[in-house]
Amino acid sequence: MRDSLWHYSRPIGSGLIALSVGVLFLTFQDPYNDRIWVPGLVPVFGVPFAVTFIAAQLWMLAVMKSQRGVALAAFFMVVGAALMILRNAGWFWPLLLDPSMGLTLPRQVVCAAACTGGAAVGIGLASGWLSRAD
Repeated sequence: MRDSLWHYSRPIGSGLIALSVGVLFLTFQDPYNDRIWVPGLVPVFGVPFAVTFIAAQLWMLAVMKSQRGVALAAFFMVVGAALMILRNAGWFWPLLLDPSMGLTLPRQVVCAAACTGGAAVGIGLASGWLSRAD
């Protein structure tokens, strides 16, 4: 299985990038007009999705025995969560929470962490920066 994951690492990386960037752009608020592009997807890409996405990334990197990949994922997950917490505190542009739509602080923080980590791992895999040699 490990060899198969390495063999398909570039398409897997491209898929991680597409999923992460798609979720960030389609279900998070636009900083310029506070609009969510596809509000119906917010409940779909909630906390259960984010926790599963984080677990899948870390599991995949553990099976691939990529310590650099685990470190990269963990670093960017912390960065994504911290930026969302700072955004909630009023830095950058304000975060508008609406529990009726599923826009809660835990959802925003965990989903941002999962997507930033996924994008970073995806870029690492697709570019070849994460390789068997690490």
